[in-house]
Amino acid sequence: MSTDILDKMSRKTARQILLVLVDWAVIFCALGFAQWLRFGTGWFGPISPLSGRNLLLILLVSGAWLLIFAGYGLYRERNFYPIMEQLFRVLKSVVIGTVLLLSLVFILKAHAHLQSRLFIGFGFLISLGFCLLWRGLIFSKLLYPLFGGSYAGRRALIVGTGDRGRQLARHIAECPSLGLDVVGFIENTDGPTGPMADMRILGCTENIAEVVQRYDVGEIFLGVPSLTHGELISLIDTCKATRLPVTLTSELLDVVCQHSPWGKIDGVPAVTIQPKGFSEVSLVIKRFIDLVLGTLGLILTAPVLAISALLIKLDSPGPILFRQRRVGRYGRPFTIYKLRTMEDHQDDDIHRQYSREFIANNRTAGQAENGDLLFKLDNDPRITRVGRTLRKLSIDELPQLINVIRGEMSLVGPRPPLPYEAELYKDWHNKRLQVKPGITGLWQVTARSTVGFDDMVMLDLYYVEHWSLLYDFQLMLKTIPAAFSGKGAL
Repeated sequence: MSTDILDKMSRKTARQILLVLVDWAVIFCALGFAQWLRFGTGWFGPISPLSGRNLLLILLVSGAWLLIFAGYGLYRERNFYPIMEQLFRVLKSVVIGTVLLLSLVFILKAHAHLQSRLFIGFGFLISLGFCLLWRGLIFSKLLYPLFGGSYAGRRALIVGTGDRGRQLARHIAECPSLGLDVVGFIENTDGPTGPMADMRILGCTENIAEVVQRYDVGEIFLGVPSLTHGELISLIDTCKATRLPVTLTSELLDVVCQHSPWGKIDGVPAVTIQPKGFSEVSLVIKRFIDLVLGTLGLILTAPVLAISALLIKLDSPGPILFRQRRVGRYGRPFTIYKLRTMEDHQDDDIHRQYSREFIANNRTAGQAENGDLLFKLDNDPRITRVGRTLRKLSIDELPQLINVIRGEMSLVGPRPPLPYEAELYKDWHNKRLQVKPGITGLWQVTARSTVGFDDMVMLDLYYVEHWSLLYDFQLMLKTIPAAFSGKGAL
């Protein structure tokens, strides 16, 4: 089994390296050919050799084009783009690359050879032609099967026999870059199915594991649109038990898709969950980063905390710090620290009412059962004048760096719930407690108070499933503008 995994990894790595290197060579040759056509043939003026400095610049620009290709998803291990969509993305990349080339030759005051309008025009047309020929024909049709394409035998199993299941099967057939063949379908028991004549039904959701083993399935696709959030999570757990990649498509992911790097299949949000756990080494590194950055953050923000403490004391009587019991990883309680933003000795009836509406009834912040505005915590009458500003800029959260240093929280993770909030959780909501709570996270830097609770949990579960050190750094960088904008702050 390990040999098979290593073999798949080596084919995948070889495919990615081949793509990058040949793309680079194709672009460099195209621009070099454009130079020769303009200055080496004598057809458009005197023959003039190209200097080594300009060749180096063309080589560097060709490398920069690879970053543009990557930005358009052309090097993703998993992309759901049909071949025509991929070629359209190549076209857009070449257009932007040509604009980049034009900008650089003038900014760097390159040789007149590179500033020639004919060279720029030839470069665009020849690069486009070479890239489309390489990507659309040579790689996709001739070389891809040799590097783990559909002829390598990776089999896809589709859960769902309705229109969505058929849509997935059709899309897989149109996407050679996925390298998959549909082996059959799993009949879902949650709703009506379409005609069975053109489908190979291999089983039902209760025996997915048996079907996977019998037919040597390499990936599972979920195409069951009529599920609730809880039912979808339960089905995902069943599929994840097979230790295979699980790709799900559902309109339930629509809000999440707007705030995270998920793809779409025929306009429907889609994401692939890879079978991976939390590496002990990565967790140790994450803890080390939390400790270092948490300590550094506490030192750097000390002046802000001091000024805030003074303003809190001048604004209203009571302590500077607010202490509150929260629920941490695996349901363990701890005391969280925040700057006090409310009048002292206030009861929590308003917040309990808010929690019932937000969690139990899945309302967005400020939405009542009849759809009217209920309230937002920003308009909570208990909040002080200074507290309103501290909340808007998220300054009240800074003392939680103490929790980070103590190991009760992380810099990045789902927000820790109050005990009475956790009591309202459904079973699938508790999955967000599988990691340490954080000061910031995917929900905080994107949707904040603009989505319902179930969608917030979906964002948290996306983080849990796709956690990595790089992802943590990306979310931390996004936190700064999100905090200062105050948009959707609670």
